[in-house]
Amino acid sequence: MKYFFSFLTLFFSLALYSQNTRILVEGTFDDWENIAIAYTDVTGDDGPSSIDFGKLQITNDEEFLFFRIEVGKEINLQSDNNVTFYIDTDNDPSTGIPFNGIGAELSYNLREHEGTARLNNTNYSLDHEDIGLVTAPTVTSTEFEIAVRRNGTIAGNPTFTSNVIKVAFEDDSNQGDQIPDQSGGISYTISNENLPPLPEFSISPTGSETFRTVAYNVLQDGLFESNRQPSFERIFKALKPDIIGFTEIYNHSANQVGSLMETFLPSSAGEQWYAAGINPDVICVSRYKIKQSFIIDGVGSSANGAFLIELPAPFNSDLLFIVAHTPCCDNNDGRQLEIDAMMAFIRDAKEGNGFPVLEDKTPIIICGDMNLVGDNQQLHTLLYGDIVNENIYGSFFIPDWDGTAFDDVIPMTTNTPMAYTWATDFSSFSPGRLDFIIYSGSVLEVKNSFNLYTPALSTNDLNANNLEDFDTPIASDHLPVVADFGVPAPVSTIEIESPSSLKIERIYPNPSDNQFFLEYYLPKNEIVKAVLTDSFGIEIRTLFDEAQKEGKHIYSFNKRDLNSGIYLLKLMIDNQIDTLKIEVFD
Repeated sequence: MKYFFSFLTLFFSLALYSQNTRILVEGTFDDWENIAIAYTDVTGDDGPSSIDFGKLQITNDEEFLFFRIEVGKEINLQSDNNVTFYIDTDNDPSTGIPFNGIGAELSYNLREHEGTARLNNTNYSLDHEDIGLVTAPTVTSTEFEIAVRRNGTIAGNPTFTSNVIKVAFEDDSNQGDQIPDQSGGISYTISNENLPPLPEFSISPTGSETFRTVAYNVLQDGLFESNRQPSFERIFKALKPDIIGFTEIYNHSANQVGSLMETFLPSSAGEQWYAAGINPDVICVSRYKIKQSFIIDGVGSSANGAFLIELPAPFNSDLLFIVAHTPCCDNNDGRQLEIDAMMAFIRDAKEGNGFPVLEDKTPIIICGDMNLVGDNQQLHTLLYGDIVNENIYGSFFIPDWDGTAFDDVIPMTTNTPMAYTWATDFSSFSPGRLDFIIYSGSVLEVKNSFNLYTPALSTNDLNANNLEDFDTPIASDHLPVVADFGVPAPVSTIEIESPSSLKIERIYPNPSDNQFFLEYYLPKNEIVKAVLTDSFGIEIRTLFDEAQKEGKHIYSFNKRDLNSGIYLLKLMIDNQIDTLKIEVFD
């Protein structure tokens, strides 16, 4: 059975201005809710490619111009499309590249990973680095975030010379859609308002009540290359990790890696570095005892590893720590198979049908270079336990101990409004989020997280941590992904104001081709009714109509006889109604 997932938000804000909002390019869109909609394209005017632009939003911060755009169908923005954007950076239609009534100083084709700048009547070829391009998510979606650096130069020429710019998008295929439909582009005035600070982070571990995990692809045994090793040593001395999930260590043993970590970070009395590996390239190194290691079968000669680690107080439990390096690039099927195998391993360990058998509420972390550059189904499987190849790996399950999905740390890249974990000037692909830390949020709480990118650190941060500007780019094309985990505070000690009214928390997966999960909150003991209607409000099915107790509820239902399309789920008590859209696929 296969479920479909997208990052399609359930509603859009009607705000007319930005309300001091800082945008973070990490593949989710909640932060866009207070950003004005710059343009809404007519639906149904797509061409043969089926790219059908919808809403476009535009905003900026101190360094970047940001777009959020709907494309009408699920695509990968860096491969299966022909979307080009145009920016008239001097607000002068007589200069730049003529396109639909604007003169664009910048144009960039997202599939071809190349563009053109026309400045002072001279054309320059562009790659992603020239304009600081970052997009998210890296998996397929029906909407995307795009960031373009606005304070850079090309051949000594400033790229943006006016605070008023014009923007246009097109599906550069036969009879493709475009935004706007009319000539003249979409006008946007760059704002200089003060924004909230970027997310805080601590390069040093956050205390004795936490443990620090690092996921790190070290690029072809780079730990052992003499010209890169000094950068790695400075990085690890600064990070002081407790548990590391390494990938791309092909030609050195776990013991060799453990010995190297001993030279980087010598053990104190009573300490040591434990190390275990799974061929061909996965190695776990830990300050805590690695009790057992397990092979999770991969595709061909590939494999991923699971490690049972003995955590100290205040956890006093084992940790199931999975380190993965799934297939790259266009190998969607292989990547899905390996992720299915990981989730089946967790399911069986939790349910007592595998080896090891996990005690109730054992913390679980999945980390590594997941190469999530294809179908968003793979991320959905990691979070929701939605196994696709059920004939091989068994049935869907809900992965966390409290009957909810796993959580995604989504660390931000240091001192940037981005969450990318991979970047290199030697690829046509722009920076992206390939490395993940997924965890059981019911028993672990993230206290601190970041992707260490030394070129973005301040001089004070570099000096305080004995780091150099280009340590992370020299060490690897992947960044070290860092998360400090602690024990969640008991609910009774947190002052939480319960919702005073009926509230649907979420419906997931959405869209889906089969099963949905509805999470909602009742403010008091009440008779509650849930119905599905079509988009015109005509009732199709009653899901339940019964007395229920105050508090949070989770209810599952399947599409049954519903055809593909948009439906409304209405939850009703007394005189209160809450409604969300759901989308059904065949």
